[in-house]
Amino acid sequence: MTLEKKQNNTNNESGFTLIEMLVSIALFSIVIVVVMGSILTIVDVNRKSQSLTVVMNDLNFVLESVTRTIKTGDNLTTNTDGDQVQVTNQDNNIVIYKFEDGAIKRKFDDTTTSSDDGDEFIDLTSDQIVITDASFILFNADGTESGSKQPRLLIAVEGQVDISNNISSVFKIQTTVSQRNLDDQDLYD
Repeated sequence: MTLEKKQNNTNNESGFTLIEMLVSIALFSIVIVVVMGSILTIVDVNRKSQSLTVVMNDLNFVLESVTRTIKTGDNLTTNTDGDQVQVTNQDNNIVIYKFEDGAIKRKFDDTTTSSDDGDEFIDLTSDQIVITDASFILFNADGTESGSKQPRLLIAVEGQVDISNNISSVFKIQTTVSQRNLDDQDLYD
């Protein structure tokens, strides 16, 4: 009887078996993998969102630069296709903006010098921005439209921002710009 009591006491000892330990480690590993996957996804989405914000800020800066030149310029004209606008800036240089090859481009045509520095169009938008459709529409070019003496330019831009292979965003931006400079005669008509 003493021997039998000893055997029962050894079986009643508290502790974890090897199978219980393996099951708990497996469950803990699964939870850690799911949590780490979620954290990595959040970090990746945040990085892509920041990249998209930087690229869209770049596009906004380009359009702001175009509108600033047009606001303070003079002699605003567009071509018949509506993909190019020409304006004389404050320095009396002709500035030409156009939409070509999926980008907004600018060229300075300096009429006061004979150098060829300003003869090439340069891309203003980043490589991640692809302009799919854009137009310049000029209203009241000759100052005859009733109720308005200033020319107004409508700029409409559609495109896509490609951040990575699986992240892209489509955008449509439209703005209207009017020139600040008026002839003195226009004030009294």
